[in-house]
Amino acid sequence: MPAGKRILIAVLDWGLGHAARCVPLVRVCRELGAEPVVAGSGRALALLKLECPEVSAVELPAYGIRYPYRNMYLNMAFQGGRIVSAVRREHRQTRSIVREMKIDAIISDCRFGCYHAGIPSVLINHQVRLPVKGFAGKIAGVILKRWTDRFRETWVPDQLGPGTLSGALSGGGVPDKVRFIGRLSRMEPVVGPLKYDVVALLSGPEPQRTKLEALLLPQLERVNGRTMLVRGLPGNPATPLQTDRVEVVDHLEGPALNAALAGAGLIVCRSGYSTLMDLSALGSRAVLIPTPGQGEQEYLGERCRRMGWAGSYAQHNFDLSIAMDCADDFTGFPQSKEDNSALLRAALQSLFDA
Repeated sequence: MPAGKRILIAVLDWGLGHAARCVPLVRVCRELGAEPVVAGSGRALALLKLECPEVSAVELPAYGIRYPYRNMYLNMAFQGGRIVSAVRREHRQTRSIVREMKIDAIISDCRFGCYHAGIPSVLINHQVRLPVKGFAGKIAGVILKRWTDRFRETWVPDQLGPGTLSGALSGGGVPDKVRFIGRLSRMEPVVGPLKYDVVALLSGPEPQRTKLEALLLPQLERVNGRTMLVRGLPGNPATPLQTDRVEVVDHLEGPALNAALAGAGLIVCRSGYSTLMDLSALGSRAVLIPTPGQGEQEYLGERCRRMGWAGSYAQHNFDLSIAMDCADDFTGFPQSKEDNSALLRAALQSLFDA
């Protein structure tokens, strides 16, 4: 049973999504009587400290991944050495953390070096299969399997069935050592009047976050209605931003973000998987702009368009007015039909099964 156990929850620092989706995990751990310890770096760790100030936090090596090129796999190839180095460093640090803080189990959200052979270690990852075809896909699959085999299980934050958010990324049959734990989101449906015509929510690594901000801000200023831009910059950003026609905030903590998104007629955002889980929790109408060259987001955006949930548009020629005119063609995101909390609790209980 988790009660009394100290659980290390380590999150990747590629944007804010991995940290955001681990906030409900931290809360359920506490409800079960466990003592979570959060670990990460940069803005991801800053978000966890803001959302979960009552838990201990430790710093892990930063991956420092950037997307300067349109092709994600080219970005990864040029930064492969940095990634491998970060994985090795975080593994050494994980062993020290386990020893010094007497950790009983590890839940790693896509930090492949955060495992320990002597205690239960599981990986949170919605990409059981990578959206890469051909020879490159085979190589990527071999590397992914080699890294995931170090963990007892892979936990997929989704639900089985035809309406999965992750689609083929976790589909095609359930491999051994894979457990579906329900969708992880801080958001809850709120019934009330609309406060904003459009809310734009930025996230993801640089420089693409900044590029999207520069693209969206002048278009939001031309919207005939009330708009908000959430920059996705927890902490103290170096470049403050002000405008007369758009309400700009650097960061919103969970309840305030929940209220803003629930009160939006339309949400403009990336098609990152954690963002899609938030949209599903709220049943929101959305316009998706995948990060350029990021195959996972491009696949998820196209899947949402085909399912009739949301429009998906390329960043380089995005036109907000056109996207808003077409928004009524989509139904909005389907809300979860299962008890996500029950699935997550069962997974946490299983950590300490013999």
